[in-house]
Amino acid sequence: MKAVSLSLALLMAVLSAQGAPFGRALSGSREQPRVASCDHPEFALLLPHMSGNLKLGIISDNRSAWLNNPQNIKAASTKNGVSYEVTDPLLGKGTLTLRARALNATDGLLVEAEALGVPEGVKLLWAYGGACGKVIDAEPALAPEYCRNNVFSVEGGAFTLYFGEVMRLKIVQGLTPPESEICLSDARQQSSPLAFFQSGKKTDAPALTGALPLLNGQKYYFCVYVQSAKADYAYYMLPQL
Repeated sequence: MKAVSLSLALLMAVLSAQGAPFGRALSGSREQPRVASCDHPEFALLLPHMSGNLKLGIISDNRSAWLNNPQNIKAASTKNGVSYEVTDPLLGKGTLTLRARALNATDGLLVEAEALGVPEGVKLLWAYGGACGKVIDAEPALAPEYCRNNVFSVEGGAFTLYFGEVMRLKIVQGLTPPESEICLSDARQQSSPLAFFQSGKKTDAPALTGALPLLNGQKYYFCVYVQSAKADYAYYMLPQL
């Protein structure tokens, strides 16, 4: 197990030295950190094999932006993880707060999102994919080359991602707000959240995207995790986690 922790620690040390954005490890109460995060709200699940990347953006009418502009984001470490306060012209005078932590009972990530004072019609774009099933020595981004052979099964706001070698398939479970409009998208078209969401499913680099209308004061949850006897979740359980 120490080798797993060292693998993530070494990867993040290398990326930090290269000036890459991933530089935070979220461990929750578990001894071995398995979630890497950035100074902006983007996360990778490393088990230690690359098991996917959660990426976020905002959409307002025909405009959109990824949540990666350092001038608009205040990141702070918390007792259990990391929090982000996001401002952006697309949010008007409002703010979007995101809180993230690693799960305790299993390997996984939990994110809470809450908007305050944002204009009507603003949507949160989420994307998940890029599970290559191998230990990588590069930035754990949602890269098209990591998305090959990813297979998604979607039921309501929940999804299952199958990846890896055919006879040795790996599985990650995902839970997203039921209000999400979910579709399969082309990871080669990530110039903007809107372009990604509208890119279509005819691709050799599939990723899952969802558009979620933001209501002020309502909390939304995103969870990706490895299912086990101690961890078999439904969306209604996420606030307590």
